[in-house]
Amino acid sequence: MTAAGDPDSAYVRMANLTKKFGDFTAVDAVSLDIRRGEIFCLLGGSGSGKTTLLRMLAGFERPSAGAIHIDGEDMSAIPPYERPVNMMFQSYALFPHMSVERNIAFGLEQEGLQRAEIRRQVGDILDIVKMGGFGSRKPHQLSGGQRQRVALARALVKRPKLLLLDEPLAALDRKLREHTQFELISIQQRLGVTCIVVTHDQEEAMTLGTRLGVMNHGRIAQVGTPSDIYESPVTRFVADFIGSVNMFEGRVSEDGAECVRIRSEELGCTVRAERSVHCVGGSTVWTAIRPEKINISRHRPLAASAQRADAAENVVHGTVREIAYMGDMSIYLVQLDSGRMMRVTLPNITRGTERGFAREESVWLSWHPFIIVFRISFSEVRLAIPPYTPLLTFRHGSPALELHWSAYQFLFTDPLYVSSYLYSLKVAAVSTLCCLAIGYPMAYAIAHAGSATRPVLLMLIVLPFWTSFLLRVYAWIGLLKNNGVINNLLMSLGVIHHPLALLQTDFAVYIGIVYSYLPFMILPLYANLEKHDAALLEAAADLGARPARAFLRITVPQSFPGIVAGSLLVFIPAVGEYVIPTLLGRTDQLMIGRVLSDEFFENRDWPVASAVAILILLLLVVPILLFQRYQRRELEGAR
Repeated sequence: MTAAGDPDSAYVRMANLTKKFGDFTAVDAVSLDIRRGEIFCLLGGSGSGKTTLLRMLAGFERPSAGAIHIDGEDMSAIPPYERPVNMMFQSYALFPHMSVERNIAFGLEQEGLQRAEIRRQVGDILDIVKMGGFGSRKPHQLSGGQRQRVALARALVKRPKLLLLDEPLAALDRKLREHTQFELISIQQRLGVTCIVVTHDQEEAMTLGTRLGVMNHGRIAQVGTPSDIYESPVTRFVADFIGSVNMFEGRVSEDGAECVRIRSEELGCTVRAERSVHCVGGSTVWTAIRPEKINISRHRPLAASAQRADAAENVVHGTVREIAYMGDMSIYLVQLDSGRMMRVTLPNITRGTERGFAREESVWLSWHPFIIVFRISFSEVRLAIPPYTPLLTFRHGSPALELHWSAYQFLFTDPLYVSSYLYSLKVAAVSTLCCLAIGYPMAYAIAHAGSATRPVLLMLIVLPFWTSFLLRVYAWIGLLKNNGVINNLLMSLGVIHHPLALLQTDFAVYIGIVYSYLPFMILPLYANLEKHDAALLEAAADLGARPARAFLRITVPQSFPGIVAGSLLVFIPAVGEYVIPTLLGRTDQLMIGRVLSDEFFENRDWPVASAVAILILLLLVVPILLFQRYQRRELEGAR
């Protein structure tokens, strides 16, 4: 353990931390100490390794080499759900199916705290982030700034030893981002938590960070305070990366005790700089001049006037080519007499209409010394064929619809019809559950397969549709009959001695329906699962949830739209299924699809047949309407 009273001690230590992906080294032997209670900002461009370094600290990536110590304990092999580390994700990774309060309470629930204690801590942290009246809202009912506060509260409520923030303000507009930066600092100082912030925004890093670390190609290029990094960069990359800079090549003409003189043909003058590094006479160096440190005037500076033109120091002549008015400042692009362009920024201390410089105006530029180096069945019972009863008749020359309430009463009082409805619903429900049980893991596997494997797996799922539906059902007769493939295989293996009665059973109906409609379950589930934000599972792990619990609490609830869509696509056609129960099912049980066919084509009672069809329609429409109502409520809530 580090001493609580020693603010300069290494609270977080990374020693030769390396991460390789195949032959590519994302983080290269990084050694870094973070002090207790500080905000340390990791700054770097895309691909610099800063996010990989953050994910190793969170436990989402295992280091290829090196070690991570937090408060004296080695965390290198500890899974994320056991680390005293919480992370605020760039996308915020708020659980969309949970309210604000439940989002924040998720991590505390993993610790097994009492409900009263969880409510107290959630209330306290909501007050700290000024979100006390928003606990019952869902994430989609919040603004970007409010979501950011909830994500911060969820990360802080467990009082982690280390708080990681991945581009925490990137989703906010500039004005809100600037305001939130100071709020983050205030909250951090109030709670005293050690923070590591990853950002590519230089202004954000310099505002938030007590110290900065600039990364380039997996290595730390420089560590220091914001002023150290800006004013005294140690490499040309850091100088060019932090802020805006004019960079010119030159050759050291004099290396004195207090200053260095550099002759730059690109500038067309001699640069006199304060002595900050040792330079060998005649060596090639780069001079870096910040645009805001340059003076611009119409007349040659007095000090330079006394010097010969070829010996002038820190003064050049040029012509204003472009002017950009930014509100608080103006940017001037000046073309020097040498041909090079130089960027100058001046604060707008007068009104815009009173600016003193114009395009194509001749100006002098000067500066102080400064240098940088560096998703049924079928009945055979034949009923006597009654006279044909039409649905539409003509009375007194006018059409009349022969559809009466008595037809519907008949359907609900005759045992044959009631039995067929209940049997159809049972077959459809069981088949749907079987498709869900089989289809969900298959859809999950496809959604998490590699980019090269996923199209192949999807093609295999839809491949059966390339053959006739009737042909595929007949194929199951060859597989399930007494002398079929399955019975012959089982008998050859000695598992059975007599053929099993597989054909013309409920089992055969279930197999036929599940096989035929399984793709209708898999595809909607895949479409849903493929859109899931992987950061949500990482957030759950970060909050202490083990993989199984995170799957049940996060992935499954988010899959609800895909589950409902797939279930409807299987259940609806399965209720009215005709071909599969006719060819594979029992001969002593009617399904509603066969009832409808018999009423139309054998009994020829079209009014009753129409009543059956309407009843099927109602059975199918009701779940669809319920699902639409659910979706409408979700959309209304989003507004």
